[in-house]
Amino acid sequence: MESKTYQVISEFDEQKDYGFSIRPRHKKCLLLLEQNQTLTPKDFLNKHYDQIGKKETPVKQKKDIFYQAMSIGKKIGVVKDYSQYHVSFREFIGLETVHYFTE
Repeated sequence: MESKTYQVISEFDEQKDYGFSIRPRHKKCLLLLEQNQTLTPKDFLNKHYDQIGKKETPVKQKKDIFYQAMSIGKKIGVVKDYSQYHVSFREFIGLETVHYFTE
C-alpha cells in the first residue's frame, strides 16, 4: 500500500498568531518543512529522526508527533494532502465499474 504524501504550500512562521496555541514539539516539526517540498512520513522521519522529540523518545511517539504536526499544518494552511494521480469526481463516476452502481 502506498504511503500518504504531503505537499508543503508555505513555510511555517512561528511568530504568526494562528488563533490557537501550537506545542513546541509540533512547531519544531513544522519548522523542518521547506516550501514546495513533497514528502512521505517515512522519508521525513528518516531524514529528521534526531530532530523530532528528544533522543529517548520512542519511534511510535515520534510518528505521532509528525502526524499531529501535519494535522496542524493542514489547519493553518501550511500543508496539504498530495495526490500524484488526481481523479475528478466526474471522471470517477464515469468509470465503468463505478457507473454500474450509479444507475
